[in-house]
Amino acid sequence: MTLKRVGDRPIQYQADTHSNLLDQAVFTVRSVNEAVWDGANQPVTAVLSNYELLFLLEGEAAFTQKDYHSDARTGDVVLLSPFTPYTVCPVEGQPLRCLSIHFLLSPSYMERVFDGMFHSKSGLAVKPSDPNAIHTLMQMLLESWNAGSGNAPALARAVLYAVLPQMADESFDPKAEPYAYTRSQADLIDRAVRLAAEGLAGPVRIQSLVRHLGVSESRLNKTFNDVLGIPPSRYFMNMKMRRVEEMVAFTDMTMEEISSGMGFSSAFHLSRAYKDTFGVSPSQFRKQFRMGFVK
Repeated sequence: MTLKRVGDRPIQYQADTHSNLLDQAVFTVRSVNEAVWDGANQPVTAVLSNYELLFLLEGEAAFTQKDYHSDARTGDVVLLSPFTPYTVCPVEGQPLRCLSIHFLLSPSYMERVFDGMFHSKSGLAVKPSDPNAIHTLMQMLLESWNAGSGNAPALARAVLYAVLPQMADESFDPKAEPYAYTRSQADLIDRAVRLAAEGLAGPVRIQSLVRHLGVSESRLNKTFNDVLGIPPSRYFMNMKMRRVEEMVAFTDMTMEEISSGMGFSSAFHLSRAYKDTFGVSPSQFRKQFRMGFVK
């Protein structure tokens, strides 16, 4: 059922099955890569700015995020969520190799129900029905992505659509609390996120935003907390830090230049906000990224 059109994309009513949810979801692939751990039994804790689907090529590891815990083995698939710390602990003495798809989900108001539907059955990991086929697809995808093929994003989305249904909990009820949302809530979040995205280069001021949206600040806060589980100020800061992360990783801009361009009062303010979000400073992240330590 179509609610109303915002821009070029209609807002859909709440999905009641994983198939409906996947029909409504739009996946934007940010990167595809391979990560290797050397076999040391050292837990690694990190925070992602996007969803990550990992396929274990080799090895075993324990993955923990929020209330979910899974012991994953070769051939398993793991789904991790953004802006929530996760820990991976490889089995000692075994190298761990993974292929990963990093992706964003839209529309934004579906994020919480997406997490619930694709995590609640088996935690973070699942054994796909045909691991060999997924392995082959992932290897093809990595080669295509590294070669800069224009078909790589479409192939990555095909992998997501092949794997995610196997992770879905058929007993999960997306219309039960706390996952249910109304049409007006979906519309408000969609419009708020679009407006905030247009102004990420400066401070995202809630008072200005609600004035443009024609709603009260209390209604905006309640809608975000009810549907996504976080206040709008935190959600918009996450959006800003995702863009900052890209600038830190893929440009040679100084922290002063990034802070000025993204509406922070100083490089110190940027560094503090970055560390609060990702657990490392932007300079540390850039060094690790350039040395290949970040997936």
